[in-house]
Amino acid sequence: MKEPKCEEREQYDEDDYKEMLDCDGPVNVCGMQFDPSRILEELDPIAFRCGLNDFQEYYDVYICPECDEEYEEDEEGAKYCCQSDDDDDDDE
Repeated sequence: MKEPKCEEREQYDEDDYKEMLDCDGPVNVCGMQFDPSRILEELDPIAFRCGLNDFQEYYDVYICPECDEEYEEDEEGAKYCCQSDDDDDDDE
């Protein structure tokens, strides 16, 4: 029996992070308005990337080796996806 493939997928991306940073609206500086995400990204790109990495969450996707059906967080479902009673008889 082939083992299912596992891929890690991002649950949140950079746009989601920027939206979270900008949730309180723009910041006024000397009569001009700027999005907080733009300020952080341009003035301290390292802090922006670190915050993005902390913000992002990942989840595992298991893929059936026979039909490439995807199963989120369900390795057993992917493992036995294309198994049938006939396949079990062949093992005996």
